[in-house]
Amino acid sequence: MSRSLALFAALAACVVCPAQVLQVRLGVHSTCPDGLPGCWGGPYQALCMLKGITVEKKPDFQTWMVKATIADDQFPDMAVIDKQVRAAGQFFYVRGFEVTVQGAVKRVGGKMMIAVPGCKDMVQLVQAKKSHEWNPIEKEERPLRPDEQEAFTKLSGAFTAGQPMVVVGWLDQAPDKTLSIEVIGSGPAPKPAPKSR
Repeated sequence: MSRSLALFAALAACVVCPAQVLQVRLGVHSTCPDGLPGCWGGPYQALCMLKGITVEKKPDFQTWMVKATIADDQFPDMAVIDKQVRAAGQFFYVRGFEVTVQGAVKRVGGKMMIAVPGCKDMVQLVQAKKSHEWNPIEKEERPLRPDEQEAFTKLSGAFTAGQPMVVVGWLDQAPDKTLSIEVIGSGPAPKPAPKSR
């Protein structure tokens, strides 16, 4: 184990905020000659050393995205995870973090917010600017699809205040640690199954 990998392995991969984060996908990037398919072993081993995160053994090589499970359904700590991936070698970094979250959508001071169970602060929902899925043929991030471009506007006009919703989008974090999600999809949260008598 390299010195840098050992250093980052001691750090947790999650924000201390037990939340209703249903799914996380990491856009792991590789600039090595064989791309991500030929070099996935390095970042995979690095991510496996992190506390609080489990990643699938094989990413989607069509988009260079890999599913991850964060302990206690928390938001990923983007800085820690990116540092760990970079510690695998100069060819690797994380392009973006896609999250699927469930919570109550509200409008606060003209802003769209989602109150995610387990988080003290609400997370702002914003218009998506770009996709972080990779197109290995074109060697660039793919453009947003029309439905992704319209997802935020559609959510703004469709939700009922306080209604439980499932929102999919790209996670971002401001310098003051405030989280926001660039919305690329949404829908009503599934109703809980009735309790058996």
